[in-house]
Amino acid sequence: MSRLRDILLKNKAAGRTSLGLFTTNGYPVEADTLSILLAMSDGGADFIELGLPFSDPLAEGATIQRSSERALASGVSMSQAFETAAAFTNESTTPLAFMGYLNPVIRYGVSNFFRDARSSGVDAVILPDLPPEEAGLIRDAARASAIDLVFLIAPTTPDE
Repeated sequence: MSRLRDILLKNKAAGRTSLGLFTTNGYPVEADTLSILLAMSDGGADFIELGLPFSDPLAEGATIQRSSERALASGVSMSQAFETAAAFTNESTTPLAFMGYLNPVIRYGVSNFFRDARSSGVDAVILPDLPPEEAGLIRDAARASAIDLVFLIAPTTPDE
């Protein structure tokens, strides 16, 4: 069981809502991301989502779109996200999830991405543009790396 799943189940059993916070890797500048993550952890976050900047963040609002644009314009890379994750997980036990999009994962190499995410201490990956019914290859790579794959659904999605 992952640290993310552990904390969510623990909080649910205690009747407590979990607090998850988000920041974009490399925003406002790459050098500040680690200190932002640590402040979120120290401030009481139950888990943190580290956004992987992408040129077309379709599931995001204007604020996160702009933070991705700025991070990409400054040269933030996927490799830096793994380095930041590793530095954070070396200093904190707060579960960390990558929040990104499928295209950069495929471009990086699905197996390579999940291998590097695991070695960086990442607990989960959220890919909002990945429908569960089309997730076979991604799901297999996540499981092989012992990383939770988190799917998002709309509030209007039927239970079936």
